[in-house]
Amino acid sequence: MRVYRRDKPELQRPIMLFLTRNWLLRRTIISLQDFLLQNNNSVNILFESKIDLYYSKIKFWGCKTNTDLIKAVTIKNYVAVFKSAKIISGSNLIVLDEKRLLYELKSNSTNKNIDFSDDGISYEKDDLFVITDDESKKVFESGVSMTSNYDTNFYHLMYEVLIKFEALEKLGLDKNIPLLFNKEVLEIKPFFDLISILNKDKRVIESLEKLKIYEVKQLYHISCNNIIAPNFLDITKINDSDNLFSLDALNFLRKNMLEVVKPIEGLKRIFIGRKKAGNRRKYNEEAVWSLLKKYGFDIFYPEEHSADMQISIFNNANFIVGATGAAFTNLLFCNSNCKIICLTNYPIKLSIFSTIAKFIEIEMIYLYDKSLPINKDNYLHQDFKVDILQLENLVKEKIVNNDE
Repeated sequence: MRVYRRDKPELQRPIMLFLTRNWLLRRTIISLQDFLLQNNNSVNILFESKIDLYYSKIKFWGCKTNTDLIKAVTIKNYVAVFKSAKIISGSNLIVLDEKRLLYELKSNSTNKNIDFSDDGISYEKDDLFVITDDESKKVFESGVSMTSNYDTNFYHLMYEVLIKFEALEKLGLDKNIPLLFNKEVLEIKPFFDLISILNKDKRVIESLEKLKIYEVKQLYHISCNNIIAPNFLDITKINDSDNLFSLDALNFLRKNMLEVVKPIEGLKRIFIGRKKAGNRRKYNEEAVWSLLKKYGFDIFYPEEHSADMQISIFNNANFIVGATGAAFTNLLFCNSNCKIICLTNYPIKLSIFSTIAKFIEIEMIYLYDKSLPINKDNYLHQDFKVDILQLENLVKEKIVNNDE
């Protein structure tokens, strides 16, 4: 999930439009349903079903919240085969022809607070898009698209790309039809390991250069059965129901990933360190760590460990504390007795973790910086400060409850 300020990139967009006004790269978004009506000979639906999507509200400490899973919508999940379509590596876009793009999330949504940013888009206004022009000379006879926007982010990779293995498992496609992945994803070892866990049929994997356009003469497209907004225009208007999940998809991932769990000694209480994870959402980590050491916590840096070790450590833990971020993607592998405290900046209803926590019946409580003002221009990844006294009281409360 990325939310950004509309500053420099926004100012550059009029310039981009001027520079690209005569390019033959402009496309309009079209829904699959409309494309089927207009071009029924160039696309074939192999599989289609209806799936229910759910969410669970975030529970902030001190607030009474009903965290039951709530059914939000029923959507169509499908697998389509396109003739001579093009994909952009590291993007959600499918280039259907010289005039039209498929961008399902945008064409299917009426949410006006979502910013449908995508790395494959150079400029957009309403339904007019200017896309990247970096076309590869390599042409695939066939392939399954396993690339998406922000797929080098652990969370987006897991819940937008890897869930597609569920459909692959049902289809029984020829194993020689390659899986087309963003090269940058394959170069991250824990990510490659996750792909290997799910690629039980040992299907051929092809790597695509980031943001290059590839023609695929027979493109297999698996629709995403979760709805995860890429960005938001106003963080104060984010709702719990903006991000929705298929419980079957979550169950598929959990069941298959837990097959690699190995025994872990100790590490029952873990603190997820962020010092090595990047510069977004900094906080008083040293003070938090100093506190948690007193209560028997071990510090854990997920990026230093293999995929199977991350899965095993989260599955072994009974108490986890950490700042919100991609590392919490692993909470899908926790056992149902685990307690989680998620540290964050604002009291925003971003239910990307709370739904997964509720799915496996674990308690997840958010502690936010009450001194930090919030308005529509704020940055979602804003630095913050944890109230150490509040955190200690919450930790002691959960330890007592666990002991009982």
